[in-house]
Parts: sequence; structure tokens; C-alpha cells
Amino acid sequence: MVVMDSDLQVLAQSDSETSNDPNNENSWQRLRQQILTLLHGDNKQEETISAIGISMDSVNMQVESAILRSVIAEMFHARPVVIEPQAICALIAGAGHSFGVITLCGTDSVSFGLNRRGERIQVGGWGHHNNAGGSYDLARDVLDAVANHFDGIRGPTKLSERIMMHLGLRSSADLMLWLHAPDRRIEDVVALAADAVALEDTDAIVSGLISRTADKLAFQAQTAARRLDLKGQHFPLVMAGRLFNSSELLRTLFTQAVQGVLPGAVAHLLTQDFAVCAGMMALDSIGVALPQIDLNQNDPPRRATEGRNPLTIDIQERPTLDFVRLMNVEDQRVPRLIASELEQIATLIDSGAERFDRGGRLFFIGAGTSGRLAVLDAAECQPTFGTTLQEVEGILAGGEAAMIRSVEGAEDDEVWGRAEVAKRGVNERDTMIGVAASGSTPFIIGAVREARERGSLTGCIVNNADSPIAQLVEHPIVVPTGPEVIMGSTRLKAGTAQKLVLNMISTGIMMRVGKTYGNLMVDMQMSNIKLRKRAEVIVAEATELPLVEAADLLERCAGEMKTAIGSYLLNLSPADARDRLQLYNGNLYRCLQAEMTSNHRDE
Repeated sequence: MVVMDSDLQVLAQSDSETSNDPNNENSWQRLRQQILTLLHGDNKQEETISAIGISMDSVNMQVESAILRSVIAEMFHARPVVIEPQAICALIAGAGHSFGVITLCGTDSVSFGLNRRGERIQVGGWGHHNNAGGSYDLARDVLDAVANHFDGIRGPTKLSERIMMHLGLRSSADLMLWLHAPDRRIEDVVALAADAVALEDTDAIVSGLISRTADKLAFQAQTAARRLDLKGQHFPLVMAGRLFNSSELLRTLFTQAVQGVLPGAVAHLLTQDFAVCAGMMALDSIGVALPQIDLNQNDPPRRATEGRNPLTIDIQERPTLDFVRLMNVEDQRVPRLIASELEQIATLIDSGAERFDRGGRLFFIGAGTSGRLAVLDAAECQPTFGTTLQEVEGILAGGEAAMIRSVEGAEDDEVWGRAEVAKRGVNERDTMIGVAASGSTPFIIGAVREARERGSLTGCIVNNADSPIAQLVEHPIVVPTGPEVIMGSTRLKAGTAQKLVLNMISTGIMMRVGKTYGNLMVDMQMSNIKLRKRAEVIVAEATELPLVEAADLLERCAGEMKTAIGSYLLNLSPADARDRLQLYNGNLYRCLQAEMTSNHRDE
């Protein structure tokens, strides 16, 4: 509880706990007495109160705040009363703006958002049992790391020695007894998060734990901002809570992760306590201007993928094992980042499959590492799914020569990109997907523009938010991988993300057009002994025939797996099965579903 003047100075402060039990009238009288005590016990000083601000942390706030407002108004003669959740008070008082996002990291974690329309969003705050990113969550990860060390599952970590010293234990058996103690409190576990923070710069395993915590917190904040339509705006991003205050690494990684998706987020660490924030809100209600953070201060001088990674700044001074651990930490982030784009990827797959099924083609186009990955994925479709070089093609800036050496200036030529698309006669049945870490490569921009003008379906895989290419296409896949372990080397995380998404898109489209039957590669090209044996196994799996009989069936069907499977399951000759498949554009699944349904009706 604090008393403040109009210059936002704290005149008096009390650390005593207050109660706002709506069913206890005495609690309100105690609250009034505490306020008067801060005013030096002088009832006349009560007249100097201009407004009252109260921050609450309660799941029953709507009920309690109504009662509290009534009681306060009666006690203090209808002074203005501001009653808000702690997070909203902290957001507005900490940033000086009446919109933005605040993430609180205490035992639990929660993000609150507020937009200019006054709409509010809460993400998280489910309690420690379902916690994601709070101190309790981190402390459990700490205990997992120590247990894994003792069990021999993972390598050594400095956490083991520090935790054992902190708890005054001597052996792993002692730690097990400590964990199973019936009187073990949540607070005892939460305290272990501080041991991780103390080692964040010297233990790669700890750095990984804090990185994962930062990603969880960032996802909460990003979700709140997305639901409030703050994307594309500059807005305050306030960090509050003990873990944020104690861990510089957490603040840095959290800020980078949020700004990777929302470049307009302006990070700010809350320095006031909640009582001061409530007082500032009260003063704001009577016209006292609150200090505002500058929302134009963080226009990024370079793309997120060109930033410097705080995990590996001093990596040459550390053991090689630390380097590979930290690189592994960053690689593990990639699937979590892709998870946010799965709906968009699925939509692109369905749209691309519909065009491919009508005789369209699938193109991946890129430059440098991105282009090489595009060519590689396209090339693998031929043996895996039996496509032709024309049906699925990768286009690389600089042509085939650029696969093994850089072709200077190729990626900077937008006209060249347009020419590559025109040369292939891309049309409205085709799908063109640009792949670029930066999302701004002129060669790819030219290609995508030309493809759109020709009616082609367009998509992209990029690693920076708000990129020019993402603005051009119908289906942007944005995986903001952020700073690489070696600054600017986007062949690393960014390339990994691109490869994983390319896998999804090409495999998904081929699956949807019938190049697979379930998860079996029924259009695979049998170009060697190993693949011939694999084909026999696939036929055996699909028909449930013994392997010898499946091999004989495949032989009688001229090595055509779909014909062999259709022939057996529909009880047709190879020739009839081949003809029947053609009616369904070679889609075995669709053929079997239709024919079996028809046979069932005939019966």
C-alpha cells in the first residue's frame, strides 16, 4: 500500500498485507485504518486524498471489485476509485499507454493484453499445475535436468552440485527423499529456479532451460497480441515478475522471440511494484500524465535472422560440448515455431493438391541455401512419388551451377526471376512457392509476381515477419527463427525450418493426390534392389499377403504397386485394375473407396 503525490512520488508505504474479503466487514475497516495510518494517523489528512487505486489478483474480481468500490466510496466520500487487475495496472502504469501486452512471470505465468478499443485478453494463468513458463515450470525443468544427470540419461550439469548444496543434500537418494516428502511445498520447488538463473551464462543445459521458458512466455504474449489485432502496430511489451527481473538472458530471449513475430513490440521491464502501479492508475484517472515509453525506439536496424544470438556470444571461450548443446537448443526451437503455422501449411497443401490433381505443376524457387533446399526437395519427389521432372521442379537463382558455387548477383535480379517463370509457361493450374530466409530476395519477388500475374497459386516459406514476399503471396508460411548460433548463417536454423516445411508441403500434396496409400509409397520408383524389396513389403502391407505372394503379385503386375494392390483388393485382373485406376486419375485410395462402396451397394 502506498500514498503518492501528483508528481508520482511515493510519500508513504506499508508492506502490511491487506484483505478485501467481501464477506468480512471488519476487513474493510482494517483497510481504512491502514490508509489512515499511512497518512500519519491524522483523520484530517483524509481530506487530501484525491483518488484511490486498487490492484487485485483474484479469480472472483468481478464480485469483489463491485463490493470494494461501494465500500471505498462510502468510506472516503465518493472519491474516484480505480480497481483493476494487477496486470492491467502494471501494463498501463509501466508503459504509460492504455494498450499493449504484459507478461507476468511469477510462480505461474500469464499474459494480459489491452487494445485501443478497450478489449482485454488473458492468456495463461491456469495455475502451477498447468503452468507454462513460470518459475515453477522452470524449477521442475531444473529438477529433471539434475535427475537425468544422476540417472545417466544426460550429461553432467553444474545444476547438480548447486542444487545439492542449496538443499543441503549429499546423494541422489537424499534428493529423492526430499522430493517425496509429504510436507514439500510449492515454494520449496520454486526457489530452485533461482539456481538456474545463477548459472544461465556458464551452463549450456541451463541456457537451454531458460530458452525454452522464454519461448513459452513469448507464445503467450504473441497469442494475446494476435487476438487483439496488435500485429503491424507499435505497442508496449511489458515484462513483470521475479524471473524477468533476475534473468537478463530470459529478458533478451523473450524479447527476441516476440519481436521475431511482432517487430512492433517495444520491450520494457516493469520496475514499480503493484501498489505503486495502482497509485499511478488513480492519479491517471484525475488527469495526472503518466510517463510514456517511446514506441518508436526499436525500429530494427536489421532483420531478426541477422541479429546476434545471446547464447553463443562467448562460445569460443567455452568447451565444444557447450557449443553443440547450444546449437541443439536452437535446433529444438524450430519445430515449436513451425507448430504455429500448421493451419496455414495445411491450407496451402489442400489448395496446391487441388491444382496438381487437375494437371498442374508444383514449383519451389529460391536462392542460395534456400534455393538448394528447394531443388533438393523437388528432386526427391521423383524417386519417392514417381513424379516427372516437369511435374515438381526446384528453381535455383543462378541455375545448376549455383548448386555447388555462388553465382554473383543472381539473387538480386528480379527480372531474371520473372524470366524463369515465363520460360516454364507457368499458368493458373500451377503452384509457385518462394523460399527465402530474408523474405526480400529480388529474384524470388520477381518470380512470385510473375506467377501471380499468370494466375498461379502462390505461397512462400520465409523466416522474418512482415517480409515483402509474405505480403505478395496468398499463402505465406512465416517461421521466425531469429538469430542464428553464428550470426547471419541462415543455412542453420532458418534452413532447417525451410527443409521441414518443404517436406510437409511436397509430401502433403503428393499424399492428397494419391501418390501414397495411407502411409505407403505406392508410386515409388524401383531403381535398385533395395527399393524393389521395399516395394514388395509395401504390397504385402497393403494386401496383408505373405511377402512371397506379394512379390509374385507385383511381378505379375509389371512392378506397378498400385495395380498390384488394386488387383488383389478388388479381385480384378492386372489390366482391369490398371484401367479402373485411370478412372480415378491413378488415386488408389479414391479408387478403392469408390469401387468398394459400389460393390457393397450391388450386393
